[in-house]
Amino acid sequence: MPKPIPWMTQEYKDSLARLSRPPRTEEVVVYRTGETPPEPKPARRAKYPWDEWMDGEWHDIQEGRDFHVPLESFRAQLYIKAARANMQVQTMVVSRREGILTFCFMDEPPGT
Repeated sequence: MPKPIPWMTQEYKDSLARLSRPPRTEEVVVYRTGETPPEPKPARRAKYPWDEWMDGEWHDIQEGRDFHVPLESFRAQLYIKAARANMQVQTMVVSRREGILTFCFMDEPPGT
């Protein structure tokens, strides 16, 4: 008889069950009438000044100073941010060696 495929054995399934995390539970807090709930946690500060950068002006930024991920990764983030804001963005790598990128967010595609 052929040997069973390892990922189909009960032993393998048991080992996966031990590694998996328990399901997340949400905490429900009930306050009595007249009780004041605690102050909400302050909002998380944005990692980058998107409001300033999405103002329709051209901005030059540098890896290691203005952002701390690889240049192409940050460039991809610019396109993602533009799509989420229903905007367009033009980017240009000024210097790969120095990690300098220039970009401009626009409400309409260029040439329209």
